[in-house]
Amino acid sequence: MVVMFTSIITVYIVSNNPVRYRNALLKLFGLGIQYLTAKDFDFTFFVAYCEADIPFVYRKVRPELELCNQPVRLFLKDRDVLPGVPIADGIICGITYSWKSVLVISDDFLQDCSQWSQFTIDAALYSVTDLIPNRIIVLLVGPVQVEDLPERLLTVVEEKCILRVEDYQDNGDGTLWKDLRKTAGI
Repeated sequence: MVVMFTSIITVYIVSNNPVRYRNALLKLFGLGIQYLTAKDFDFTFFVAYCEADIPFVYRKVRPELELCNQPVRLFLKDRDVLPGVPIADGIICGITYSWKSVLVISDDFLQDCSQWSQFTIDAALYSVTDLIPNRIIVLLVGPVQVEDLPERLLTVVEEKCILRVEDYQDNGDGTLWKDLRKTAGI
């Protein structure tokens, strides 16, 4: 009786959502869904930052990721958005054409009066899909704590994808950048 009742409920649920369960079954066997890789994108990382963090991005992040032995391609809005292109379009294109988004979050980023930082967070959140796991990586710069991050960001970003720059300052061996690459899966 229990088996028959369970079968009837299962058939009813599956018949109401056939596409969802067919895709789940195909995904279970590794068929149907093709996961995206870093090679499918023009850029490896979209780096989001505010104006006050430009020195950190261009003196630390860019040399360690783009000008090293194993370079990756970075999308930096000040460099890669053409003049005359609206800032919002540049941010959205940068996120869309990048494998992962790295949010460089400092106190200045969180208190940005221009609201571009909040727009960038929202655009990055909208880009998250099941086809690219852990699409957002957060670099905390300065005294910013995880608790200071917007709630909408904390609900999407896994804790292993939040890296505090200060935790890596003592050792100059580049472990921050190795951990960033490892978190991104490259």
